[in-house]
Amino acid sequence: AIDRDQIADVITGGLAPPADSWFFPNHPLRSQVQDAIPRFPFDVAAARRQIEQAGWTRGADGSYVSQAGEPLVVQLASDRRAQKTATIIADNWRALGPRTVDEFAITAERLNDLEALSTLPGTWMGTQLHYNMYTDRFHSANTAGPANRWTGRNRSGYNNPKVDALYDRLVATVTPAERLTLHRELLQEKGGDLVVMPLHWEYNPFFLMKGLTGIRNGDSWNFSEWGKE
Repeated sequence: AIDRDQIADVITGGLAPPADSWFFPNHPLRSQVQDAIPRFPFDVAAARRQIEQAGWTRGADGSYVSQAGEPLVVQLASDRRAQKTATIIADNWRALGPRTVDEFAITAERLNDLEALSTLPGTWMGTQLHYNMYTDRFHSANTAGPANRWTGRNRSGYNNPKVDALYDRLVATVTPAERLTLHRELLQEKGGDLVVMPLHWEYNPFFLMKGLTGIRNGDSWNFSEWGKE
């Protein structure tokens, strides 16, 4: 029930397409793993069927309730950088039922409270898809908790022994063909669990003056080496 086409169009102005994994479009392995990427197309009717299969009943006002009469409400948290995206998702979810989503902003103070961030219920909107999404970020050994003072990067508490084993094997495997197999399996297992759902690819626009020299790969990290003809 998330319209990633709409999100990509609004947030990037049509500059970047919807994302489907942590393998970006020009990743060297993209062509070899793309058929292993789980697909979750926008389909409100399918979303309704899954909710009803899970035991929820749609009431007279269109909202879903459990057998005990409790409403289906998913919390959607975001900081100021992701609020526009969160608003679009909230609108998508309200199409399932007017009370389906509880949208709230994470304050600057709470962003510095690691325990609060690691115990947020529901969905948390982020703004970057880092490479460690397919390394060990979601390994159970990295789960945030009192033992590591809530500094673990796996703040969601995701725990899947199969994913842990794939991570461990990927770190120890050198042969490209074997690594490719592990990447594909990791995509299917972790991607299928929807631990993280990429929304759109990142984009970095640059405005350059005519005649600038010394620019490498369209990046600005070496700006001290720039010159002008």
